[in-house]
Amino acid sequence: MNLSSEYMASLSRQSSSLGGIRSRNPAQRAISGLLVSAAWWCAAVPCLPAHAEGNKAAAQAVPEKSTKAEPERLTFNLGRFEIREVRTAREETTKISFVAYFAMSPDVSKKDLLKFEHRKHRLRDQVIIAVRAAQNLDFQEPELQRLRRLILFRVRRLLKEDVVQDILLSEFTFATE
Repeated sequence: MNLSSEYMASLSRQSSSLGGIRSRNPAQRAISGLLVSAAWWCAAVPCLPAHAEGNKAAAQAVPEKSTKAEPERLTFNLGRFEIREVRTAREETTKISFVAYFAMSPDVSKKDLLKFEHRKHRLRDQVIIAVRAAQNLDFQEPELQRLRRLILFRVRRLLKEDVVQDILLSEFTFATE
């Protein structure tokens, strides 16, 4: 418990001794309300970095926001996937549609992305295999964590290097009949 919360608790006890906020007397309610708001203000002012004039040490302690933007993360577009799977054992047809992107690690350059272009069909095959191996519950997760993890596992195994950080799925639709 820090100093300001101890101070607030003591003022709360004092205001309850004055009759509390639920008191029937309007004057007592007003006094206790003023005490609570004054306590909040007194507890909040010391938290401000430079609340007094001439307090340069506190003003210097506040780190300035960096205007330097993070470097743009490269992505590799695998294209649109339209997968229709018939599961005869359950007598259902699943239709899945999405656009897949790889979020590359920061040390990958644009030249390295050109090397992925000749492997694109193999990478797409691995995505399709991972989607077909997934269960219907995996498609119903809000962020598709398990499906993305399955795809990432297969892609990293194919590439034999850790250049893909994440799988980004957009325009995802899932339907069963």
